[in-house]
Amino acid sequence: MLLIAVVLHFPALTMAQKISLSGKKVTLPAAFAEIKKQTNYAVLFNPKILDTAATISINVKDRPLEEFLKDILASQSLRYRIMGTNIIVSKKENNLSGPEEVESDPALVIPGELHGVVFEKGNRPLSGVSVVLKRTGRGTQTDVTGRFTLKGVGVKDTIICSMIGYQTTSIRAVKSEVPMAIVMNIAVNELDEMVVQAYGVTSKRMATGNITKISGEEIRQQPVMNPLLALQGRVPGMVVTPTTGYASSPVKVEIRGRNSLNKNFSGEPLYVVDGIPLSVLDLKGSAANEFGLSKGYAQGGFSTTGGQSVLFGMNPNDIESIEVLKDGDATAIYGSRAANGVILITTKKPKPGKPSFNIGLTQGISDVPRHVKMLNTKEYLAIRRLALKNDGVAPTELNAPDLVLWDTTRYTDWQKELFNTGVNTGINAGFSGGDNRVTYGLSTGYTTNKGRLNRSGKDEALSVRFNLGLRSRNQKLSFNMSAGYTYTYVDAIALSEDMISLPPNAPSILDSKGALNYAEWGGVMGNMYPFSALREPNITRFNNLASNMEINYEILKGLRLMVRAAYSSGMGTSETYRPIASRNPLENPTGEANFGTTKNNTWLIGPQLSFSRFIGKGSLEIMVAGNLENTTTSAVTMMGSGYTNDELLGSISNAVTQRSSDNFAQYKFASLKARVSYNWARKYAITLNGSRDGSSKFAPDRLYGNFGSAGVSWILSEEKWMKQILPSWFNFIKFRTSYGITGSNAVGDYQYLSQWGVAVTGTAALPGYDGVRPYVPRQAVNQQYHWEANKKWDAGVTLSFLKERIGLGVSVYREISDDQLITQSTPSFSGFTTVTANRPGRVENKGLEASLNATLIASKNFTWSIGYGFAYNVNKLLSYPGLDYSPHATAYRIGQSLSTIYLLHYLGIDPLTGDYSFEDHNKDGEIIPIGGFMPGYVKDDSYIAYNPDLEFDGSVSSNIRYKNASLSFILTYSAKKLPNPFLVNAIGGMKNFYMPASELSNYWQKPGDQAQYPRFTNGSLSDIRASDGYYSDGSFLRLQNLFFSYQLPEKLIQKAALTNCSFSVGLNNVFTITRYKGIDPQVLSLSGPPPPRIINASLNVTF
Repeated sequence: MLLIAVVLHFPALTMAQKISLSGKKVTLPAAFAEIKKQTNYAVLFNPKILDTAATISINVKDRPLEEFLKDILASQSLRYRIMGTNIIVSKKENNLSGPEEVESDPALVIPGELHGVVFEKGNRPLSGVSVVLKRTGRGTQTDVTGRFTLKGVGVKDTIICSMIGYQTTSIRAVKSEVPMAIVMNIAVNELDEMVVQAYGVTSKRMATGNITKISGEEIRQQPVMNPLLALQGRVPGMVVTPTTGYASSPVKVEIRGRNSLNKNFSGEPLYVVDGIPLSVLDLKGSAANEFGLSKGYAQGGFSTTGGQSVLFGMNPNDIESIEVLKDGDATAIYGSRAANGVILITTKKPKPGKPSFNIGLTQGISDVPRHVKMLNTKEYLAIRRLALKNDGVAPTELNAPDLVLWDTTRYTDWQKELFNTGVNTGINAGFSGGDNRVTYGLSTGYTTNKGRLNRSGKDEALSVRFNLGLRSRNQKLSFNMSAGYTYTYVDAIALSEDMISLPPNAPSILDSKGALNYAEWGGVMGNMYPFSALREPNITRFNNLASNMEINYEILKGLRLMVRAAYSSGMGTSETYRPIASRNPLENPTGEANFGTTKNNTWLIGPQLSFSRFIGKGSLEIMVAGNLENTTTSAVTMMGSGYTNDELLGSISNAVTQRSSDNFAQYKFASLKARVSYNWARKYAITLNGSRDGSSKFAPDRLYGNFGSAGVSWILSEEKWMKQILPSWFNFIKFRTSYGITGSNAVGDYQYLSQWGVAVTGTAALPGYDGVRPYVPRQAVNQQYHWEANKKWDAGVTLSFLKERIGLGVSVYREISDDQLITQSTPSFSGFTTVTANRPGRVENKGLEASLNATLIASKNFTWSIGYGFAYNVNKLLSYPGLDYSPHATAYRIGQSLSTIYLLHYLGIDPLTGDYSFEDHNKDGEIIPIGGFMPGYVKDDSYIAYNPDLEFDGSVSSNIRYKNASLSFILTYSAKKLPNPFLVNAIGGMKNFYMPASELSNYWQKPGDQAQYPRFTNGSLSDIRASDGYYSDGSFLRLQNLFFSYQLPEKLIQKAALTNCSFSVGLNNVFTITRYKGIDPQVLSLSGPPPPRIINASLNVTF
């Protein structure tokens, strides 16, 4: 609190610079020199406007700067204006006195040499602005105080000022006696708005790489607790898929397809927050969930949600923008960690201005948007009776309690029984302000979602973030610091899609006393009871503190040194309980508990030297940077059983039987990076990137890898001859291409060293002997494996029409991953079954991405804009020498996708038996899906290649604004195939399923029937899941987000003494149009609830 108080008081001190001066015959230039000496404010003036013979008498002590200026200029017919740390003195006109408003001034000093200062609104000087004389194409750049000097300027020349993220400003030179003051406005058009890239910024107009930007405003329109979910459908070529409907679950993010043969390691991109990579190591035994994704912050203990995403709980209100880097030019500078793309997250920074306080309140509900229509009780029981009749089996309490024991008039829609309408609550508050010397900001947010499951379940996230920025008087030295704390709480209950397919007349979940209803479900047959998990909570808590600082210093004009340092520390706990109350009382049960702890610590330090200079007709930028990083991750799991009382479950020491395990990993990373870029006349641009990385995952002789890229662009529409050809409505044409090599170190930590333990990895612990615990080598050692290489080529064209109201971008790409890092099989007699090694497999991803943005209507009170995105990717294994003798012989085939599996060909229902029938592909009289061998091996009839990859996907968006109201939406679409979760092996067992009413009679009843569904049976049929008949159309069109906002009129805001006040309503996952028969076509796992539909209303007020 003391620090905050000091920071809040500091701006007042800097605004009150004081001067002491005494003398009887002081000239104005001498007084101006004293101002520079005592306050570091520079006075800009034209000597011609001063009477050099005039003197003043003055005797002041600790006089405020502005009062001092008024004193010395009062009798001189001069006026002043303060812009940043510059004071501009000019002639007084129309009897004006005192400070004047800042406006862009087209007047220049003297033809021949031009002096000036460039600012942005708010009077902050802009450094690095290119100031170019249009007639010659030559120019200069502003220094840290925004000042510049341009030579060779003639009367009526045109001066062009440009900078990334700002509107280009053109000014005509006319004779004047005062230094020029230029105010540049932030760019609002898509081509010129600032885009964050690796170690710097660029724009869509000037970039040579493929970067997609999503603004913080777009992210905040979607009421989600993980910002990754707000990216669904917004980035062509990037597929974002939630693994479950739990808010905290890991999210699968794949950019331009899968490029690794090793399924044990994730294909996730690198996440970078404010220049700091997020690093969480995957521990052995808990490295990935069932989808090959990292379990993130939940690696110790048990996780119902399949782990916890590292970005869960990040406050969307703290995000300024998210940039997705896809091609080699954009990613190569991150070297070994950019094989799967890079996602840059930039948080908000406080800006100079009056202190402001904002608060936002959110209240909403969540539910399940789509319920599957199941059979009613009458339909279900009729099929059950026919099934038992077909089997020649009489119903009993053991084989048919639904027919004999349970109420045959009862009907329960288990979807409505299990899913509830949840309640969402959120509050955000922030305070920020400052001036050109000091900026400060403090923000906090709290979000809770609870009650979507009828019995339990809750998610909470709390965040606090503090920012401080300091600048020296001469603007050469700056210091920026940020610190953030995040706390998350997850109470998850295991839920599966099997629960919604229970018999519709099954007994209730709870008995009359509120206990689990084991008795009515069958007493000793309590193992049929599926709801014990509702009383077996999994509670996960995570605390994370992250901080970083930057120190910048301008050594010379255009030469800057920056040092960045960061540290983060996180600790999470996991508690899973199986109380006696959740288990069948007839089994005389005891309780069980599982406790886990996960810790993650990262520190990073990195210097960066950058140089920029206007050379010839273009600007040159050079950057050299280094990084040294250390990450440690550890996890402990403790399991206890034999608890005799549920009150004792909270401590492992109360367990009769105790077991524990722990794991630890450390990763060290060092890199040296460089980038050179040159832009000639804003037409031709070239960018060269290089990175030399060292990773602790490789042996000393293989420690380092070299990576790099080259990108070029050509703005064809800037050519004079093209301007003569193009029609007036055709504004912009840009071509770009790039080629880069990135790397991958997707192997375990220190696999090249011998590691010892009580068991070989993947086997049981060795028994002790005579009280001595034996230790053995855990893994085979190979010190020759090296970096995996990923080669990326990308080319694109960007077009703009009708005064840049319509923009079209098309990209094509080809990426090849070679020298694959894999787990190689070894003979078991060597003592180990696998070893880490490289194999010469070549994996290709190629495709096309397109985006279209258009402003259809643009007027003062009404605007309408639309957007469209499309992506298509083909994954293929190009070559793999020795594939038949490799560990991947049964998994991959040359020319096919890495995701391809091989299935029997489904022929329909056999008219003679009523069973599923399949093609006997090898004509040997048997239908055998052996599996585990390449298609066609021995008797295997699986030959149909099924590729579950997306065929294509994309989005359609729209934004309509009328006066103070706006309405926006985004539709996402995807084409793919999915398994039918209700197409079970046998229809007629104790499981409800989806069957259209029109087809209830289209089932096999007797030999000769031509039917769509097999005979009803309580037994089993041939396994249709091994055939192509199991898969159906999973394509969908989803209204992902609908957002309405209204801002109060300015007059009402002023009357209420506010700065801003707005109201909004947002809907997420509104509806889905699909032929898919499951609950949701996008979630990977059926072992959790489906994604919720969320409806939130928010009120935001700024004072």
